[in-house]
Amino acid sequence: MQFTPYVNERIKKFLDEKETLISLVDGLGSPLNILFPEEIEKNIEGFKQVFQKHYVSGKIFYAHKTNKSNAIVKQASFEDVNIDVASEKELKSALNNGFTGERIEGTGPKNKNFIALGLKHNILFNIDNLQELEQMIELKKTRYFHTTKKVKVLLRFSGFQSESHKILSKDSRFGIPVSQLYDVLDFLNDHIKDFELLGFAFHLDTIEIKEKVIAIENSIIFFNIARDYGFDPKVLDIGGGFKVSYIEKESEWHKSISYLKESILGYKESVTWNGLSYGVQKDKGVLKGSLNIYNYYDNLTGPNYLDALLETRLPSFENRTIGTILSENMIELYIEPGKALVNQLGITVAKVNFIKESSKGETLIGLDAKRTDVVMADQELFIDPIVIYKNKITTTKDKDIGVYFIGNLCLESDLIYKHKVYLQEIPSIGDMIIFPNTAGYFMDFNATESIMQPIAKKVAVTNSQNGFQWYSDEIYNPVNVIN
Repeated sequence: MQFTPYVNERIKKFLDEKETLISLVDGLGSPLNILFPEEIEKNIEGFKQVFQKHYVSGKIFYAHKTNKSNAIVKQASFEDVNIDVASEKELKSALNNGFTGERIEGTGPKNKNFIALGLKHNILFNIDNLQELEQMIELKKTRYFHTTKKVKVLLRFSGFQSESHKILSKDSRFGIPVSQLYDVLDFLNDHIKDFELLGFAFHLDTIEIKEKVIAIENSIIFFNIARDYGFDPKVLDIGGGFKVSYIEKESEWHKSISYLKESILGYKESVTWNGLSYGVQKDKGVLKGSLNIYNYYDNLTGPNYLDALLETRLPSFENRTIGTILSENMIELYIEPGKALVNQLGITVAKVNFIKESSKGETLIGLDAKRTDVVMADQELFIDPIVIYKNKITTTKDKDIGVYFIGNLCLESDLIYKHKVYLQEIPSIGDMIIFPNTAGYFMDFNATESIMQPIAKKVAVTNSQNGFQWYSDEIYNPVNVIN
């Protein structure tokens, strides 16, 4: 069972060089997050090419929530990209790292401080509920906001329906229910001097193109309704969810998942901790239910996913493509990629603390890191780590060795992987374990200081003809990079 990660050339070169990696971890400790911020330019360019292909104008917003890194935000401020912030601190981070108000969109739940700072810098607000608009009115009445500028807003909706497609849509805690469209437009109409309605938005908790198509179809109709009120909406924000593929080969992914299922059924050796079955049940020789795991391999990701979405035809609009409809109606497209913009921007490194056997004879490799340093929420990580052996190894074994990686917390549940990882050679104390492609949520979204174990430091790495240079995440600035 193998889940070989895809690793780009820059990171491969960095790992092969080894010296910079070893000195960084020896000097800054384990775990350590290593970022390659310059890679974001390629990811941005991929999305821009899709916009150009479909003759669609619009903006790309980097979803700050993806990573807390200053270096990534600082690099993004020098690129042709905007930023989506979902809290007051994220807004401060964007401002401190070079973004101005006209390049910032405020999304997510908003408290009064977040709204006030956003008003001060004239950012675009992605409105989640009517009370946000009411709070803006109240704040604008105070002596602290002596401005006649209208607040730029997008209205975020949820609960889309379709007469032509039957889907089982989940309820959502985000957005304004579609049924309240007229109520919100009435409110904006009553406060026409305070707000500028730029358009409509959604951000669905799904990667299914079909559901996004339904949301787009509904939203286009909203434009006509808003124009009947006298508004001039021109923006459709479709959020994020552009997917990333983490595994090198599709065939290996499917083969390994099949092996996992056979193991759960008992046809292969057990490969999960204490018989964990990931949500499926064995019943009379077959599995009931579906594996509750993230699909770490996908052949429709990032810009290609956006391209497929824009190429989708809408029968209710004379079977024209979504891209054509947006272009012909001069509707600007806003997107908020997160993982897709930080794809291949970071790795997490952890040192080996010890090797031991469990009471049932399983090989355990203890790391100087905890599960939350590399895993988001309750997801299981099906991306094999890369082992950097300090001493050269000569493998003579016929078969890879199955091991469990465990963390440094006093918790039985602190397993980095809850399934076996197969290695050519058992690492030694001090060897380094590399978790690839962790910049998108994995490295810090759930990071904690439980039992006072540290959260990983971050460094930014660049390379030139003179080799690799590194900078602390706090002071990295593209203008100081030596090329």
